[in-house]
Amino acid sequence: MKIKVCGLTDPANIAEVAQLGVDYLGFIFYSKSKRYCTLHKEIIPSTLSKRVGVFVNASLDEVQSDIQRCQLDAIQLHGEESQSYIFSLREQNKEVEIIKAISVSDESSIRQAHQYTTCADYLLFDTASHLRGGSGKKFDWTLLDKYQGDLPFFISGGIEVEDAPVLQSWNHPLLYGIDLNSRFETRPGIKDINLLNTFIKTLYHE
Repeated sequence: MKIKVCGLTDPANIAEVAQLGVDYLGFIFYSKSKRYCTLHKEIIPSTLSKRVGVFVNASLDEVQSDIQRCQLDAIQLHGEESQSYIFSLREQNKEVEIIKAISVSDESSIRQAHQYTTCADYLLFDTASHLRGGSGKKFDWTLLDKYQGDLPFFISGGIEVEDAPVLQSWNHPLLYGIDLNSRFETRPGIKDINLLNTFIKTLYHE
């Protein structure tokens, strides 16, 4: 199972998180977020972790610029991006992974995920919130029993240390990764390395 740590803002903290061996490092390029990232590729450390840029209804030119500026390996789309929008990004960036976030409030939210089957690589199910992520709140995970699509998915939204045993034993065949953010912070944008380390060791029975 993959681990993505999102909402990183500080170079020294990013380096510490990367040393934990996480699979994805997430940087939020949405100016209304408390975790808005202003770092350039020269500051973001080069690691084995994949770099993910998180965008909310950004223009294609803006996303393209940040992909190049920060040498992103993946992009996460957290707004109302259309299929045609995602296909345009795919055409320009064939080697970049595309993660489409789905804001979950009820069963109908799960059904809308199917429209992205042909254009995204992964889905990310997050708690519906006006904050566009980082709310610290969980949605009803049993709703994902209704998801029978083709795309693997990340689960996000209020995940904390105590959830590690539950996630470790969860056997949904398309669960690909876990997205960690606000419940692992000392303040917005700064991650608690001890909490992350405890979660990872519990998840992998280390």
